[in-house]
Amino acid sequence: MAGMHVTVVGAAGKMGTWFTKYFLKQRHKVFVHDTNKVGLRKLKKLGANIVDDLKFTIMNSDAVILCVPINATKRVMLQVSKYMMIDSTLIEISSIKHEAHRTLSEVARLYKLKPLCIHPLFGPGADSIKGMKVALAPVFNAKVELRNARKIFNGASFVTVDVDDHDKIIAVVLGLTHLTNAILARILADERELGRFKEVAGTTYKLQSLLTESIMNDDTNLFTSLIMSNSYTRRYARSLLNATQQMCNYVINENPKGLFNAYARIKEKLGQQVSLEKSYQTMYEILKTLQR
Repeated sequence: MAGMHVTVVGAAGKMGTWFTKYFLKQRHKVFVHDTNKVGLRKLKKLGANIVDDLKFTIMNSDAVILCVPINATKRVMLQVSKYMMIDSTLIEISSIKHEAHRTLSEVARLYKLKPLCIHPLFGPGADSIKGMKVALAPVFNAKVELRNARKIFNGASFVTVDVDDHDKIIAVVLGLTHLTNAILARILADERELGRFKEVAGTTYKLQSLLTESIMNDDTNLFTSLIMSNSYTRRYARSLLNATQQMCNYVINENPKGLFNAYARIKEKLGQQVSLEKSYQTMYEILKTLQR
């Protein structure tokens, strides 16, 4: 789908910048807006058009994509949607969907827009959208919206997910993993010889430290919103607290039998759903790739 007029709101942020570059590569005419004027000037050098007054630009845009913080999505969506052309596409990319999805449904119906409620399951470090996974939470019609999404984001790998399922899954695959790694980072940050740790460490720590450090590279506001804006994350946080306390108590109270039995139960239960041996082999394949 070439030759569109696309407006990127929140263009100076990491994902806003990524999508601006993507649309420019697709030879669309791209208009960018953000309070960060320094970031916008960098995008202008790439061929984007800076706009201060969104109203006129949005009225003539085929698609508007919102790349704003989670807690600003609803407000910005209400502001821009009323100026959009009938049958133009309004895209929101927030990591938490319950409020954004509801608002998108309301404004799309009111202003006769084509909604796309998507969640890019990749970060701004991706070189291309080809093969990158993107979750789509249907608003009105899954087939129609999926077709539109594939035209706009050609090459992406889409997975369709119900909005409630999305937030529950994200609470684990992003919320819980980020929270767990932040806790580990908190402990590691107090150590003074992390370089020495890596010299002595084997495969497990090398991969774990890489994951922890890369997660800690995330924007602080994004991390906080990702954890706090999802009601499901609070449920898993309580489970994390209980499980951590139980396992640590076995260690602190010098109870090897309790730890042995707990580990065995967890291993058996998890092994019923995934191949632990295959995961172990995959870990070494990843490490070999990283060492090349």
